Amino acid sequence: MNTKLVNSVAGVINAALTQNRTAAGIAMALESARLLQSPEAARRLAELEDLEQRLLAMLPTGPRQEYGLPNDLAASAAEWGAWQQVAEALGAGLPYEGQTARGLRAQTLHEHVIARDAEIERLKGLIEAARALHVKCDDSEHCEHDYERWPCPTLTALGDPGGAS
Repeated sequence: MNTKLVNSVAGVINAALTQNRTAAGIAMALESARLLQSPEAARRLAELEDLEQRLLAMLPTGPRQEYGLPNDLAASAAEWGAWQQVAEALGAGLPYEGQTARGLRAQTLHEHVIARDAEIERLKGLIEAARALHVKCDDSEHCEHDYERWPCPTLTALGDPGGAS
């Protein structure tokens, strides 16, 4: 038994359960943590991420050469063009300013998926809070929150045209 792997899986499942995730949500959490991948696929992905980091470290950090002898400028322009293609493939720009200047760019797909899932859960909470505010008045055909005709435009926009009365 691989105790480290079992503990990793348990930790991811526990975190997903504390966020009240469904079975699909738990499976997505396991996948984003790369625990559903074969060891070979995980190893290959790690190699590719390492290659990405090494290529980013090689990108030019200074401005392109603009002055000099014509042959030097031509060579510099050709080299810059090649590095520009590499930077484009990596989702970076030239001159490369490093991770801090790129701001919130996720280092890995895993971080991106985790951030996206957290944003989805945050938005679901906001939608539920908005739905809870918009209830039908007991004595009229209006919404208690905005006094619009029932069902109010907010509930209709949220895909709940009948609303909770």
